[in-house]
Amino acid sequence: MEQSGASGVSVMRMSIIVALAMSMGLPSAAFAQAQCSSLVSGGACTCAKPFVPDIPVAELSNVAGGVQVTGREGLTPTTSLTQLYVGDRVVIRNGGSASFYFGSSCSGPLAPNTSVSLSAVGSCACIKVEQPRAAIRPAPANATPAAVPPPATSTTTGSSSAAGIATALAAVGVVGGGVAGALFLIGGGGGDDEEPVSAE
Repeated sequence: MEQSGASGVSVMRMSIIVALAMSMGLPSAAFAQAQCSSLVSGGACTCAKPFVPDIPVAELSNVAGGVQVTGREGLTPTTSLTQLYVGDRVVIRNGGSASFYFGSSCSGPLAPNTSVSLSAVGSCACIKVEQPRAAIRPAPANATPAAVPPPATSTTTGSSSAAGIATALAAVGVVGGGVAGALFLIGGGGGDDEEPVSAE
């Protein structure tokens, strides 16, 4: 009878210990997720999520054409499905394409001349999607400052069309599997039919 009572006390103590361990872990996880969300809302990252070192944090699929991945081990061959780690950088060259997955709320196709870098910021895996600066053409150097074009032919509107970059970067916080970011679509085009601007 005494032995049965002792066993019951031991089980109760173990349950209390497990409950305490779980309750202590929850605040730290919430803090990590909040940190990742702040990186996105502050513009430091396109998307961010907590990560574990040496574990893949993203992947490429539907790889075609000139797609290059460089990272800890130098140049990495790309396949139809390539896992990505913190420290990797993806470059989609002219004529290449791939689909990028970082979580249910941060995925989409990558257009040519786009790069994606994966880095560690604190306890977060941070990705940054970049388009080439050459895609945004400056105004002509000899433009007359006093000239105010009509709204239908605004140079500001023309520059935006020439850029041809459609990227939705809405910081939605940590959702689903703990990913802060948004579904993004990076598109080229829209400026190929315009004549290039020549500086005189």
